[in-house]
Amino acid sequence: MIDAKIMQVMPYVCFILDILLTIYSVIWFLKPFIKRYRDAVYIGLVYFFAVLLFGLIPPKIGKTAMYCLGAAAVLIAMCIFDRRNYRQKVFLILLFLSIVQLASALADILYDYTYSMAQKISVISQNNNKVLWTTLYILMCIFYLLVKFSILLIGIQFITKEYICKNTELMTKELFMLSVFPLIGIGGYFVMQYYRIFYIIKEGTLSAKIDLVSLFFYAMLLIGMAVSLILYQSIKAEQEERMQDRLLAGQIKDMKHHIAHVEELYGGIKGLKHDMANHIATLEKLYAGKGTKEADAYAARLKASLADAAGSIRSGNPVTDVVLSEQKNEAEKKGICFYCDFHYPVGSCIEAFDISIILNNALSNAIEYADAQNGKKKYISLRSYRKNNACMIEVQNSFSGQVKIEADTGLIQTSKEQGLHGYGLVNIRRTAEKYYGDIDITQKDGTFCLTVMLMME
Repeated sequence: MIDAKIMQVMPYVCFILDILLTIYSVIWFLKPFIKRYRDAVYIGLVYFFAVLLFGLIPPKIGKTAMYCLGAAAVLIAMCIFDRRNYRQKVFLILLFLSIVQLASALADILYDYTYSMAQKISVISQNNNKVLWTTLYILMCIFYLLVKFSILLIGIQFITKEYICKNTELMTKELFMLSVFPLIGIGGYFVMQYYRIFYIIKEGTLSAKIDLVSLFFYAMLLIGMAVSLILYQSIKAEQEERMQDRLLAGQIKDMKHHIAHVEELYGGIKGLKHDMANHIATLEKLYAGKGTKEADAYAARLKASLADAAGSIRSGNPVTDVVLSEQKNEAEKKGICFYCDFHYPVGSCIEAFDISIILNNALSNAIEYADAQNGKKKYISLRSYRKNNACMIEVQNSFSGQVKIEADTGLIQTSKEQGLHGYGLVNIRRTAEKYYGDIDITQKDGTFCLTVMLMME
């Protein structure tokens, strides 16, 4: 009763539409995990041509094999266009393939039962009009595509929303943990579809029991994938919180040390002030007795004592003086030239504690980067200046390597070994945001530069 030409053409039309909608899903799914949007588009085109090749050119293969080969092509393309975090790419492909197959399986079941019920409607079942039956067939094909891609897009939206740590390096153990449900979904889809089709061919009708079991199986898999992803994110959040607590504890310890150092300096200055009258009287007697040589030597020793008490760096605040002096000493021990032109923003709302967090983290990172350099002059340059109503702090250091900057955060992409480095920059940014500012990282001609902006009012 259905037009023969439509019956021949429609499967190919549905196949092409299926691929085109899947391309859109691939691009939308991968966009948050790929550096550049155009690379996600290229990967979507790779999927299109791969599935088109495997699906239309003889020998024809099954739908499952076609999806798997298409997913393999996408994985290879992802690794070529974006050469980082390969384990995450493997997980993403397994997850996407599983969701595509589950969406296809659910759409198949809904399509079969909806089509079966529509055919039993008296208006249709008692009418042999070819146009009516052909229209019903076309509408059901559209229904299938709508159901499949509604499920697929809902799943993708959930993943992109819940997968918060998109740029975090995925460890091997985490890959195995997260891949359990997607792999069960891929294998389970093949098994459930095999038995379902086998029963339909053998009995010539649908099996409500098999379909109910299939629906329960697919629902449990989708729930399992969602729960495992949420648990993974909560574990990463707890790890980040512990790391921040560890870093904060270290900073509090440093601040206690700085305060003790400031108190020591203050005590030395207070002692010098107390003895200053005696020193002046001694110098007067030496000069009056024409002991110029002895007076000059005494004055030189007094000047040296004053310099030691005051410190070699005078930034305008005793806390930052201590921080900078200690970082300078640490740098010079490692053969790193330290240039400082930092001035504390006196009279602003910026607290010395927050400035010390920025300087400690920024200079510690700069010392580590500069010290890792071989065969070239090692240096660190620190300066501050005012730009309109903003206090700008700029830390430059020599660095012969290359770090990867995350496009969405503007921070350094860190591995597990570089975790504290990454959290140090996070703390600098959080401190800057407290004063409605931000940070900027640039690399050029063997120089790494961190710029911090703080609004002074």
